[in-house]
Amino acid sequence: VHNGSDLSRIPTERTAQLRERLRLAPGTTLIGALGNVRAPKGYDLLLPAIAAMRARGDDVHLVIAGDDTGPLGDALR
Repeated sequence: VHNGSDLSRIPTERTAQLRERLRLAPGTTLIGALGNVRAPKGYDLLLPAIAAMRARGDDVHLVIAGDDTGPLGDALR
């Protein structure tokens, strides 16, 4: 089930502000995950995938926003 967002509805100035705040280069791919950090969300698969992308030379940055106070949040940090 697709659970994405329509990125065309996000004002470009807000995107530019976020990228500037994160100090991202113009060509950096920004991936965001929003939700509580718990096992069913698959963060344990996402982090190695991001690492593999970086290892092959992809310029990618991951931002996770959500409650990470549980044991999985501790383990992933």
